[in-house]
Amino acid sequence: MEHKRHSDRSTEIEDQYAGYEVYDHNGKKIGKVDDLFVDDNDRPEYIGVKTGFPGAGSPLIPMRAVRVDEKRRVIEIPLPKGRVGE
Repeated sequence: MEHKRHSDRSTEIEDQYAGYEVYDHNGKKIGKVDDLFVDDNDRPEYIGVKTGFPGAGSPLIPMRAVRVDEKRRVIEIPLPKGRVGE
């Protein structure tokens, strides 16, 4: 995994999900996308989620496990809210 910040293309990809809200599979808000990690081919690989939970930091969620709703600017993860960051 490589966290890129050096090319315009990488920055564009990283900004693609900036501000998206993250919800669990029950529709409960978890937080917002805090960071995006891309692979060597500039494909999104993981998102960092700012949860606001004390001590949780920004848990990483694999992009292959999420559902993205670009119209609503929402990312849904397959875990319940209480399990994020475990």
